[in-house]
Amino acid sequence: AIGDRLTAAAGRSAAALQAIAGNPSLAREHITATAVTAREALGEVREVAARYRDVPWPEAAPAEPGELLAPRLARAVLVVTLCGLAVLYVAFVAVNDFGVPGGYSALVVAWTVAVAVAVVILQLRHSWPSRGVTRPRGWSVTLPLQAVLTYALVPVTGWHSLTMCGFLAGSALLLLPAASGRVAFAAVIASIPVLWTVKPPPELTTLESLGGMLFLTVESAALGLLVYGLTRFAWLAVRLENLRGELARKAVAGERLRMARDTHDLLGLGLSAIAMKADLIGKLIGRDDARAGDEIAELARICATARADVRLVAGEARELPLHAELAAARDVLASAGIDVRAHIGANPPPEAASVLVPVLREAVTNILKHSSASYCTLELTTGSAGQLRFQVSNDGSNEAGSAPLAEAGRTGSGLGNLAARLEAAGGQLAARREGGTFSLAVELPLPTSPPPVVGQPVVGQRLG
Repeated sequence: AIGDRLTAAAGRSAAALQAIAGNPSLAREHITATAVTAREALGEVREVAARYRDVPWPEAAPAEPGELLAPRLARAVLVVTLCGLAVLYVAFVAVNDFGVPGGYSALVVAWTVAVAVAVVILQLRHSWPSRGVTRPRGWSVTLPLQAVLTYALVPVTGWHSLTMCGFLAGSALLLLPAASGRVAFAAVIASIPVLWTVKPPPELTTLESLGGMLFLTVESAALGLLVYGLTRFAWLAVRLENLRGELARKAVAGERLRMARDTHDLLGLGLSAIAMKADLIGKLIGRDDARAGDEIAELARICATARADVRLVAGEARELPLHAELAAARDVLASAGIDVRAHIGANPPPEAASVLVPVLREAVTNILKHSSASYCTLELTTGSAGQLRFQVSNDGSNEAGSAPLAEAGRTGSGLGNLAARLEAAGGQLAARREGGTFSLAVELPLPTSPPPVVGQPVVGQRLG
């Protein structure tokens, strides 16, 4: 919307330039409309800055296909592993080592299937990852229930039921506090050789019995650690997905804040300059058409610069040349009848210039809006510590235009925006009013050794 208004202002100024010689009243009408358009756009700038600055915390960005692959994969691996191990448990009871019925009744096999299903459900409840929750509600009830189900069939099926002890050991390690969890894990694993000894498999030699007991104990410990590791993997996948969403929200919030700051800092001065130029041209038409034509040409240049700033606010990369901004500040202040005095003793690199340009624009905007200045001094020097120092001073200061920096806020418009920019670049901003003079001083570290100054430092040069 702001870009469209700038295009309309440029078109009207061009039409005024064509009509100034033959139809001064029409040219004045075009210029008046240009001023109105610029002020409407300036109002939109303030609205955009306020709206984006105060917007609520954004929701997570919509997920694109594939972004949730890690949590889904982790859950799928967990489910398939638990179900597969439960099937093996049932198979141990239903058939013997030779693939024939294992001698247990259909009722025992059915009860084994029911226990396996219940244990898998409880294990999934203990292991299922959820946002921001590490222990499911009611785990202090479901964990003992899993223990009861794990050992329920030991008197009937003997060592076959002990294959489910790995699930219980993994749940204990997951749900109980660190020390208690390790003790419970060890206790569950230690119960396997104890119960094996109490009810050993029949028709096994002593050596075979010891080998089987050792195998089952190690297998259950590995199963418990597997359950623990898979669960942690699934939890980590969900936490990473939550973090991705949080980073997405922060990126959106940061972009909104950048939009608000750039809209205010980069477009405000250009639109104010267009409105002031249009007012000046309206007074010159019919009195000094030659100068009015020159001012219209300058107005067209300001419109073009402002349109480029709109593209910059939209995120397109573009350098902000400080020398061009100093020239634009000269013209705008001179149009307002303000004498500009510049002391330029440094040529900052592009990185530093992109930080100083918004400072210059905000300072000029505040001079035009909040002061009755008769002169403005611009000083840019390089300190002995390798820092740039940039200061803008003016007379005619009043309370509205010289609020202390602390009262300006760190996230609001104006000085608060500049303070945030300088802090991000490692610099600092200081605003001070003494008597009727207001000064805005910036200290900014140079990213590298400053390039040599082009030409000789211009001390005390008037830019008007």
